[in-house]
Amino acid sequence: MKPNPKTEDDIQRMVSQAAKDAIDHIEQDIAPARIKAAKYFDGEDTLGHEEGRSSVVSTKCRDAARNAKPGLMRVFMATDKPVEFIPNGAESVELAEQQTKYAQYAFNKNGGFRLLNDVIDDALRKKVGIAKVYMTEAQKSQIFDFELGDEEFTMMAGADDVDIIEHELTEEGLHRGKAQQVKRKPELRMESMPPEEFFIDANARSIDDFYCCGQQREMYVSDLVEMGFDFDEVAELGSDEEPGEEEKEIRQGAREDDEDSEDPAMRPILYTECYMRMDVEGTGVAQLYAFIMAGTSYKLLDFYPVDDTPFAIFEIDPEPHTFFGRSLIELIQPDQDASTALLRGILDSVSLGNAPRWAFDETKVNADDMMNGEVGGLVRTDGPPGDKFLPLNTTFPAADALAASQYYDVVTQNKTGITEAASGLNPDALQNANVDAVNMLDRAAAAQPEVMARHLAEGGMTRLFRIVLRLLKSGEAGPVSMRLNGEFVELDASQFDPDLDVTINVGLGNEGEAVKVATLNATFERQMGIWAEYGPENGLVTMTNIRNTLGDMLMLSGLHNVSRYWQPMNERIEKELAQKAATESQNQPPQLDPLVQAEQIKAQASAQKAQQDAQVRIAQAQQKAAIDVQKAQQDGQLRMTEIAMRDDRERDQMAQESILKAAEILGSYGITVDLNQLYQLQQQNGGY
Repeated sequence: MKPNPKTEDDIQRMVSQAAKDAIDHIEQDIAPARIKAAKYFDGEDTLGHEEGRSSVVSTKCRDAARNAKPGLMRVFMATDKPVEFIPNGAESVELAEQQTKYAQYAFNKNGGFRLLNDVIDDALRKKVGIAKVYMTEAQKSQIFDFELGDEEFTMMAGADDVDIIEHELTEEGLHRGKAQQVKRKPELRMESMPPEEFFIDANARSIDDFYCCGQQREMYVSDLVEMGFDFDEVAELGSDEEPGEEEKEIRQGAREDDEDSEDPAMRPILYTECYMRMDVEGTGVAQLYAFIMAGTSYKLLDFYPVDDTPFAIFEIDPEPHTFFGRSLIELIQPDQDASTALLRGILDSVSLGNAPRWAFDETKVNADDMMNGEVGGLVRTDGPPGDKFLPLNTTFPAADALAASQYYDVVTQNKTGITEAASGLNPDALQNANVDAVNMLDRAAAAQPEVMARHLAEGGMTRLFRIVLRLLKSGEAGPVSMRLNGEFVELDASQFDPDLDVTINVGLGNEGEAVKVATLNATFERQMGIWAEYGPENGLVTMTNIRNTLGDMLMLSGLHNVSRYWQPMNERIEKELAQKAATESQNQPPQLDPLVQAEQIKAQASAQKAQQDAQVRIAQAQQKAAIDVQKAQQDGQLRMTEIAMRDDRERDQMAQESILKAAEILGSYGITVDLNQLYQLQQQNGGY
């Protein structure tokens, strides 16, 4: 028989019935165990007690859950990458890194620590912790007054994000009134969902293998109107009783009913979001749909196809072939009952030992004195006391009870993995033990918490990150940006691949971190050795690989601002540096053969030496010539001086001889001549 397309009535009937059956399964089969676990966590018991006896309750369930949670939180929050996407080829290396870092960025942006704390707490106490990941529109509303002309008003009123609240046309032709502008921006949300709001069919084996699952909770009429539904359609649907009311009251106490709120927009409505596979089109192949229903009658408001459910399931002790496993509290509930009974017996025994019961004869003993419990009080008797009252024999079994209580402590520690040695509360256990023995003890103590952490990681964390990437890939979030390798980059989320392999980076204690640091140090040494021997084109180690190693080493040491110490590096930057180096090498002269270059250097050195020698010889010749010229000038001047002096002497001699001869001639004629006066005149006239 060929399947036919489903009518809206068919869809309404099938979906509402499936949701009701799944919710009944949760309320009848799952909720009672969770309610009992919540009571045990709060220190309640089901044993009861006699009047006048101890009513103390052991808190093993609460202690175990509180002691287990810090270790599990540390496992995930101690590393910067609890979940890491692994490339399946050389072309997806950079993509895998971007996916890992953006998913972690989105996780932290949505309060990852608080989210993880909530889901782990629910998994320890209520079988499962549930995180919901979905896209929503962040809204920013602003109400403003306006007074505009026709053209401006038409443009404003036609805008998609503006709603006119009040409007009037003035006599001057101006549009005056009040408007509201609502800016919407797609936003990725992660939130922890109360377990009592989640439902799934009884035959489901996992979140990937189910017939019907979803979320049911109360919402206000205003919330549904913001989602796009008509006010008149949803205002009268109502909500008789909120799902999981008893569980919610245990968690936060009773609250007032706001069913009769004076504001119709704030009336609660039962909202059901159901995910179910159905052959709506009649093709013979069922497809996953999201069905939106409201009210106690499960009225179908909308439905649309989806790729996956938005739920990530966290469990610490899953049971094979069924959806719900066991919580930590369920594992140790019997031990808390036994420990409570033993503790009460010890306290009752101590009380009876300190104040034993007595039998006495009221005719011989004062009854008021016997009822007086004062220390050292006297009892008045009539006659010798030996035969008037006798002490009742009261045993003190506290020693045996304490041993039994310690036995149950060991049983609880073995079940939970939270031991004194692991928490450092029992140093005697580590005395006289060598390093190997301490390590074996530490690994044995961490076995159960490590298994719990692995279940949380492989189930909830892996799926949580896959849902994030699947929503980003759908394009609903638009372009995304984040700080990557020290710089803000724009990412094309539509290229993300949520089906890449995933590895979970979890470990316990400081030993795992020390091993990672040692491994990174050894890796860095090998990288630098390969780089030094084979150069940048070695084909095995790149600058990005080296920078990643250095960055991981700093992050394991607690320094998360890696860019403060190392510049960003990725394949794009490496290519730019390589291109720059190639351009610079092209602008330089070609490199010669080393032997030829050596001969050229030798020839240049010889030519330079010959040039220096020639310059020295020229300088020496110039210096000698200058000395010769100077000497010749000096000799010439000397000869000129000698010639001048000789000429002067000769001229003086001739003048003197001429005067003497003249004097002789004059004397021969009887004329007297004063020779001394002639000599003086000669000297005054320059020797003439």
